[in-house]
Amino acid sequence: MIRSAHSVFQSYAAVASVQVVLLCLLLALPALLVPPLHATAIATGSIQVTKFAITPASGTVAFGTLWTAQSFAQAQNSLCACDSQFNSSLGGTAQADAMVMFAQAQALTDASTLTLTASDAVNITRGVMAANTVGQNNLFNTTFSITGGTGPVDVTFSALVKTAQSLFTDASGVFAMDDTSFQLTIDGQTLLFMDTSNQIGPSSSVSASFSDTLSDTITLDFDQTYSLDAYAQDDPSGYTLPEPASGSLFLMGGVLLGARRIFMTFRA
Repeated sequence: MIRSAHSVFQSYAAVASVQVVLLCLLLALPALLVPPLHATAIATGSIQVTKFAITPASGTVAFGTLWTAQSFAQAQNSLCACDSQFNSSLGGTAQADAMVMFAQAQALTDASTLTLTASDAVNITRGVMAANTVGQNNLFNTTFSITGGTGPVDVTFSALVKTAQSLFTDASGVFAMDDTSFQLTIDGQTLLFMDTSNQIGPSSSVSASFSDTLSDTITLDFDQTYSLDAYAQDDPSGYTLPEPASGSLFLMGGVLLGARRIFMTFRA
């Protein structure tokens, strides 16, 4: 019995169609069965500045205007997502918040109580990813003076500063870091300062805290106007670079081998 060329072609086309479908299923199998790659880099930090005090050896502290409070928050990641906010208040409270995937930041500055607070978090849990946040506080007054006397006078400046930092990475976490700082200046001259910075590599963790009253005494002149500026900041960041699991590589190898055999059969 002789089969027509047309019937032979139909049979060949049907077999080829089945083989192509099988090939597509095999190539899609890793995406269906292999779990997503996991990687972790966590960095959180906070700073709180309270009990700000100005104590002259004699005389009275005077301010010609209210304090100005400013807050800034920004969060960004390597997906090109970026969110930021800035707020200012004369004599009141300024708050700023920002959030993107894997990162968030908050800053709160109160001119009525002379307090500064910032808290930030980077929490990366999958994929190749980098993220960073920053929370900034600023309090300033350009009309500060000591009245009720003449000549020079010793003045003590003090503030209670509290910070907390927590860092964690797994084997695919390239690094996690956090930098927290506080600075008080008078006419641009630094009076109080602290800076705490920690960084870790893969498969590591660090927790650190700081709580202390910073103080310094300088000599000023009665009835002279000075400018005071208090600044606080917290700035965490993290980066991950996951590697494929060995099981994923084995499955991919089997898929490629099966695809090659189907292709060779199809060509024959």
